[in-house]
Amino acid sequence: MNENSKIVVGGGSNSNSNINENKKMGFSPEEIAAMKASSASSGQDTSVIDELPLESSTPNVPSQFIDDEFEIPTEVVNLPSGGKFYPGGQSQVKIKYLTAEAEDIIFSPELINSGKVFDVLLEHGIADSYGLKPGDMLVADRNAIIVELRKTGFGEDYNMGEISCPSCSEKDSPNVSLDDIVFKGASEDADINGEFTVVLPVTKKSIKFRLLNGEDEKVLSKSSSKKGSGKIKYNKLITQRYIRQIMEIDGNRDKTYISKFIGFMPLKDSVFLREYIKRVEPGFDFNATVECPHCGTVHDKEVTLSPVNLFYPDAEF
Repeated sequence: MNENSKIVVGGGSNSNSNINENKKMGFSPEEIAAMKASSASSGQDTSVIDELPLESSTPNVPSQFIDDEFEIPTEVVNLPSGGKFYPGGQSQVKIKYLTAEAEDIIFSPELINSGKVFDVLLEHGIADSYGLKPGDMLVADRNAIIVELRKTGFGEDYNMGEISCPSCSEKDSPNVSLDDIVFKGASEDADINGEFTVVLPVTKKSIKFRLLNGEDEKVLSKSSSKKGSGKIKYNKLITQRYIRQIMEIDGNRDKTYISKFIGFMPLKDSVFLREYIKRVEPGFDFNATVECPHCGTVHDKEVTLSPVNLFYPDAEF
């Protein structure tokens, strides 16, 4: 088959020239013929009209955001970390818009129950991570990608859930825009190992810690409960997080020593450390200005956001 021979499916002429003319810039054959006639009568070169670009098969999506293989729209996401914590300094990933197949993933009972739904969604939704594995990404970077994926599939509107007016106490469930999220980078620079240093206020211990990534989240989500007095079960999520995050105490990097210290850490030190980690790590600010429909009071409200309530706003898991 030569370069100009193409098969037309669905009836009609196999003439390639007619097909091309029908698609050029959205003009009809009659309009193109009139343009040629007008140019010929004025002595202008009609070959310019023959070279009009063909109309895009997806005219509402910029061509630079179209995947070459399946024509799925894509876009680039800037990572809040700025790539500072990755060996290659990768600060961006390319994602593809969510499809029907992604919907199978999001609402798969097996993936939801196993806690793997967002890991699989990231693997499916990232078109090009430029060598950066989703499991190695910081939590803030993973969340930024999940927010953008959600916007491509379900839009930017997000229901805050039921809130009470501070003036009249009436309740409402306002919608806000995910476009208003402001992502922030780390407020302090880490050392060459990607670790931060802080001195605890009570014990005066010098702590070095790192930020959690996707693999840490996966392990922590499977953290088992421990039986306490009276056989009451409680989750050790906070201390398990510390065990994974704290890398050194007063120069000692022995994990047995670190684990023992965590068990005896004064509560004031624990609260201080947790707040300090939250302050320095990349994340986002999402504050919405809300007007009460009952009394008209305008007030600011911090929006709580997580991958779960982005995709399952009414879920209880």
